[in-house]
Amino acid sequence: DLLLEPGAPDLSGYAPYFERCSDRRAAVTLEASPVYLYFASSVAPAIKAALPEVRLIFLLRDPVSRFVSHYRYLQLKPGTVSGRVGPDAFVRQLTASNGSLSDELFRAQDHVLQECILTSLYADNLQRFLDLFGANRVFVGCLEHLERSPAEFMKALCLFLGISGELYDGYGFSVENRRRNTKYPSLNHVAEVLTLRFEPVFNRYPALRRGVRRVYWRVNPEIGETDEHGLTSETDAVLRRYYAPSVNRLRRILTQGY
Repeated sequence: DLLLEPGAPDLSGYAPYFERCSDRRAAVTLEASPVYLYFASSVAPAIKAALPEVRLIFLLRDPVSRFVSHYRYLQLKPGTVSGRVGPDAFVRQLTASNGSLSDELFRAQDHVLQECILTSLYADNLQRFLDLFGANRVFVGCLEHLERSPAEFMKALCLFLGISGELYDGYGFSVENRRRNTKYPSLNHVAEVLTLRFEPVFNRYPALRRGVRRVYWRVNPEIGETDEHGLTSETDAVLRRYYAPSVNRLRRILTQGY
């Protein structure tokens, strides 16, 4: 939230999270958030004011898949959209008779649901960061590339950061945070709260995080396969038409070398 306020942010309360990094003489210190790109109009200037020489990494995902994942994540959080219809029915409720999203119906939704759709409009927000930091300080990758060729992706990222990518020769990649359909969905919220509370400990001891996660999946096991998309072809087409102008602008940005 401090990056959403005008002016240079006061990072004094945030800096202690990185104290352990100074002990390891790391070549790169990383910090991540899923919302920086969406709030680019305020976040980009705040980052520029606080860390003008920082390098930025953006990992983008197919916009429709990102919307579905975001919506289903919200369904697991009490007080947001839990108990509502699934993503396919939600989009159909917003679709006008001409087959496009109705602006009137869209703007009548809660701001959380509006953000769920709007966050996949990457191009204009990415351009704000590029204008402030320059192309040489911005790396843009796609989740689909990471999934398809993880070693190739990570070596390209290492090249951008100016560090060796030899670690990823023969490296065994695994998915650490896959969304699951669980036997007791209500426990997921409890687990999320506890994870946030003990995040500094888990960050310091990754093996502990993995051990706790294995225990949790025994207590709250997965039931059936997760449908990663779950949209009809008609609903998928509605969203792709909505995102098409932004996707085309993004394609131009990337093919022009930013």
